[in-house]
Amino acid sequence: MLPYKTGTINITTGLPNVVGTGTAFLANVRPGDLLTIDYQHWYPIAQVIDNVNLILDINYPDTTITGQSYSISRISSNWGMNSNIEAELVALIDDFQSRLDEGWKGIKGDKGDVAFRICGYYSATRTYVPGDIVSKNSKAWICILLSKAHDPEELASIYWAELRIVQTISTEGDPT
Repeated sequence: MLPYKTGTINITTGLPNVVGTGTAFLANVRPGDLLTIDYQHWYPIAQVIDNVNLILDINYPDTTITGQSYSISRISSNWGMNSNIEAELVALIDDFQSRLDEGWKGIKGDKGDVAFRICGYYSATRTYVPGDIVSKNSKAWICILLSKAHDPEELASIYWAELRIVQTISTEGDPT
């Protein structure tokens, strides 16, 4: 599923409220989806009030914006993505964002720096770059080589790597 980008938004510093203009949030956004205006900072959506009002999961920490274009990545389990994958992606983004906030510049690999970008459901018509994350059949995949029309499940070892959730149980029975 492609990100939702219709209309513009206003957000005030220190508040969780997002006010849209020309938006249709009720049909296109779910709690758990992620909002961004710069593809560097991602804000989980806690509540969809109506077609023009959203509530973020946190108070907006950046500079007040008005009439701003945006993108909402539809990763909520309400869109059919496995909730474990959703939680893992949110944790991955949070970790990546905290590293960026601390001056980290990204992942250095043999192909250069990589940044993560959640792209929703895989589409054979879209071109993906290293660091793009997609979902397909309740699995999450990260692009590792420029890809267009290369299905992650068929050519995973060449263009895609599966993001796997690894969980261990401690002796007390709590996940670690």
